Amino acid sequence: MQTLTITSFQQVIDRHKSLIGAILSEEGLDESDLAEVTPEQFVEYVSDATHVLAQSPLWSSDHETMEAAHVHLTDALGRSDSDPAKAVLLDTASRHLDGIDTTDFNS
Repeated sequence: MQTLTITSFQQVIDRHKSLIGAILSEEGLDESDLAEVTPEQFVEYVSDATHVLAQSPLWSSDHETMEAAHVHLTDALGRSDSDPAKAVLLDTASRHLDGIDTTDFNS
């Protein structure tokens, strides 16, 4: 059985806020804007990042990966903290986001 490394929304946010901030920098957002976000806000930012990545064929693989992460995060939002599937969804979403290279989006 796989050990989950990410089990909360806050862990996902902390681990990936620099990635989302870098992707959304053209939209006037940066990592500091993600310092105090709710899970719902973070999922919305991931959705926004998905739309940004969809605008360029150069990022098609990253777009698909971000889209998969967004689906898992959205599903996790609807689950209670006591639902073991929530941790699995969060960990899976985080692994998808790990697959996107932040340096591709840094100016």
